[in-house]
Amino acid sequence: VRGFDYASISPRDPATGDKIGGEKMMVYNLEYRFPLQKEQGVVGVVFFDAGNVFEKEDDWTFSGIRRSVGAGIRWYSPVGPLRLEYGKNLDPRDDEPSSNWDFTIGGTF
Repeated sequence: VRGFDYASISPRDPATGDKIGGEKMMVYNLEYRFPLQKEQGVVGVVFFDAGNVFEKEDDWTFSGIRRSVGAGIRWYSPVGPLRLEYGKNLDPRDDEPSSNWDFTIGGTF
């Protein structure tokens, strides 16, 4: 989920609040892409992401889902896609940043 630090969305230990990791993940992405420099393969993107991570015994639910919105720029270069995106965490917790930059080389899936 863009707007969050890598691997920061995690179930927490109820006693300590520490992140304990999970075994199931759900992620939703909605993007709108538009050309900026069509001839050079440069596009803009705006997005909404949502997702969560669950422990093995937890049921899949939408409660506590983590959400972000943002924008970015992509260049479909000769060596593959380059992405620079800025995401805004819509519900930051006390120990989380409210936004995050993300640089990626390659496609998402």
